[in-house]
Amino acid sequence: MSRNNRAVYVIASGGGSQAISDILIEGGASSFFVGAEIPYAQSQFNAAVGGEVWDGKYCSERAAHQLAAAAYDRAFEERQLNSIGVGVTASLAKKGGQRPNRINHVYIAVMSSWCYAYTYYYTFNSVTSRSVQERDCATLIKAIIDDALIRNDIYDPGVHFDVEPSIYWVTAPDIKDLHVSIDKLFVFPGSFNPMHRRHMEVIDYIKKKYEKWPVIEIALSHYYKSSISPFEYCFRRKQIQEMYPGIWVTFGNDPMMVDKHRSYKNQLHIKDDDHQVIMVMGADTFAKVSCSHRDEIDMLVFPRTGCEMVTHPRAIFADMEPCNLSSTHIRSLRRQNNGV
Repeated sequence: MSRNNRAVYVIASGGGSQAISDILIEGGASSFFVGAEIPYAQSQFNAAVGGEVWDGKYCSERAAHQLAAAAYDRAFEERQLNSIGVGVTASLAKKGGQRPNRINHVYIAVMSSWCYAYTYYYTFNSVTSRSVQERDCATLIKAIIDDALIRNDIYDPGVHFDVEPSIYWVTAPDIKDLHVSIDKLFVFPGSFNPMHRRHMEVIDYIKKKYEKWPVIEIALSHYYKSSISPFEYCFRRKQIQEMYPGIWVTFGNDPMMVDKHRSYKNQLHIKDDDHQVIMVMGADTFAKVSCSHRDEIDMLVFPRTGCEMVTHPRAIFADMEPCNLSSTHIRSLRRQNNGV
């Protein structure tokens, strides 16, 4: 995440403060991270932004914008150009329970030398614990800061313009509210960078054979691929939903298939064999899943050219022709200007 000659200042009101300590323990943080504040009480929030919250709501897009503007001013005092202010305001789960219908969410706003404030919004699955929400919140904040640092390298400092839309809905749907028969819930994870014909064939196959859409999970982190920013996630989600209106698109921070499987089962409170969470994958990914992990998860496996289809009692093998098309191959062709 290191960027020389940059100045990042974070003001986090309420949840999300874990990101500050996570950044500080990384090597090279001193090259760009200049300071942070945690104004938890309302009086401290008012003092941090130099006034009261605009709309009377301390966990809102406007409140995050105010914090980002104040953070930008502090960063600008340090290094002037190439300054980035990050404002975070969150309402996370409480230990020992919380009131009914409480929404756990976070607004993360960014103001930089090249752009007015723009905001990311994320709602947490209601059954996740405070520690998990803090972890996911920290992951988002760090990814957003890294994305902002990269953008500051691309755009001319001091040139301001509006970003549309002003708020990016980085929202993982609450799976327990998914209105499908959950005797079988198909989860199709991947980078989808880009979305290609084989992805669509897999989605269409599941819809035709099982009469339900899979949940599409865009991986923010992957155990053998680079992570993506929430900004990029929003672009890919929009691309998929334009092709399949109404399909559920979420993101995940769990890099391993077995961890994804456990997360969905926990969210749905599935403890018996009458209800299944089935992870959708290609034969190449299936080959990378360890034997012990295969024994824990249900899988729908699609053939890939050159990949052996090894039988397994918890794996369903799709009756489709093998295919060697992959997002990785498409990106490689694009880099070589060979087309697809």
